[in-house]
Amino acid sequence: MASSISSVYNTTLRLTGLSSGIDTESIIKQLMQIEQMKVDKVKQEKQLLEWKKEDYRSITNLLRSFKDEYFDILKPETNMRSQSAYAKYDETSSDPDVATAIGGAGVISTSHTLTVSEIAEAAKAESSAAVSGGANGTISLNDTLETVSAKLTAGSITFGGANNDELTLTINGVTITAKKNETLNTLINRVNSSNAGVKMSYSPFLDKFTINAKETGLSGNNITVTDNGSGFVSATRLNLVDNKLTGGKDASFTLDGKTSTSKSNTFTIDGVTYTLKGKTGASTTITLEQDTDGIYNLIKGFVDKYNEIISTINNEYNEKRNRDYPPLTDAQKEEMTENDIKLWEEKAKAGMLYRDSILGNITNDMRRAMYDSIYTTSGDSNTKLSYNLASIGITTGSYQDMGKLIIDENKLKEAIKNSPEQVIQLFTQESDVAYSPDLTAVQRKERYEENGIIYRLYDIIENNIRTTRDSSGKKGILLEKAGIAGDLTDTNNLMNTAIAEKDSLIDTLLVKLQEKEERYYQKFAAMEEALSRMNSQSAWISQQMG
Repeated sequence: MASSISSVYNTTLRLTGLSSGIDTESIIKQLMQIEQMKVDKVKQEKQLLEWKKEDYRSITNLLRSFKDEYFDILKPETNMRSQSAYAKYDETSSDPDVATAIGGAGVISTSHTLTVSEIAEAAKAESSAAVSGGANGTISLNDTLETVSAKLTAGSITFGGANNDELTLTINGVTITAKKNETLNTLINRVNSSNAGVKMSYSPFLDKFTINAKETGLSGNNITVTDNGSGFVSATRLNLVDNKLTGGKDASFTLDGKTSTSKSNTFTIDGVTYTLKGKTGASTTITLEQDTDGIYNLIKGFVDKYNEIISTINNEYNEKRNRDYPPLTDAQKEEMTENDIKLWEEKAKAGMLYRDSILGNITNDMRRAMYDSIYTTSGDSNTKLSYNLASIGITTGSYQDMGKLIIDENKLKEAIKNSPEQVIQLFTQESDVAYSPDLTAVQRKERYEENGIIYRLYDIIENNIRTTRDSSGKKGILLEKAGIAGDLTDTNNLMNTAIAEKDSLIDTLLVKLQEKEERYYQKFAAMEEALSRMNSQSAWISQQMG
């Protein structure tokens, strides 16, 4: 708006000082300086708001990075809300051709003896011999079913359906159809993507069809395949028995002296997941040793990131604004080099969030979350856990460290090795009261007290950068304040509202500035006109008297 106003007034023809000899332009420019200062002041206020918004967003991004790295369920290796993140083991098998294993959360370091008698197998049916290769040639996956039928040597397919042009198969109670002008590959894909629980294939090299149960085990022997009278089964030489797949077997094994079975070759017993590899009639010794260093490094990485966040927010909170370096005006920038502007603005941007209440609340909440008592969720809400961060070797430093954590490596590793369940509970315990921004005060208190450290921090982060809305339509505190890219709050936030108000005020002041400047020119023009008349009259009088 301001630019359009300027363009209108700048087109006005101003011829001043002709009669008085006064430098009108210079005088008006000096008179307008006070008005321009009013505009510049609001522009500076707007710039401060924009810098403040940027600083808020930098804190939001810092918290988002923390959340993405240590609270994301899609990253099980580092998702510290999950007990599985703490299940790190060094597993060895004396004969990996027999079986291997992976330790789960809470497993105690130990050894197991596993003897494999039988490997689980999937039930199947396959062509007993090549199915084509006669005068009509061999089958291709891209052949239509009608062409496939003509190439089968053990008989042809009879197409039925309403238009007499469909092949219908019923597998495990699921009906699959394909038209005779559709390809063999289309039929196979429909079978495999259905809920029939089987996988069909055709090998052009072997010239054979195969149907396998998708899951291993005896239960696969109950899968039936019928061709509804089309002759598909006999023509493809599938070796079904009473229309059923055959050969499905459960795995049979003996673990630490106890014999058992499993429909799968991968199974979990007492937190240890075993995978049978195929070698039968042999034994292996599975040794599980807790990867203390791996768990320590996970916790250390988390603590380092936490310290980085605390340090960054504290620096922003405690950095005072240098009022000797206000935002530069347009006129000031015109007289400076780019490097000088950059250096000036580095100082001018400092202290935008000095003693900011949002930042203060975040750091206070995070520090409290680390050392407030945690209550058990086992039924007695008045019972505190008998251990805390300090008891596993994580403490706060001096007052000057402003809440940063310090790790005693030996003590933490000892806790991980000797009290793994306590370490896991301290970090991952979650209250039965689920997180919601609309919890009552009583519910919030109960959830906070029963949450372990990780869920407390998770709640704090969610409260500040949550993208979902509460019952009042509000998102996280930082997003409501300054927004974030990629979200509706990018444009709809309190800082943008304040900036828009400054823009509106700037437009209003520019209009007044232009109007006042025009009035000055009009007054000087009137003065010049009056002087011109006086000069003309004086000249006339002089002429008459002469």
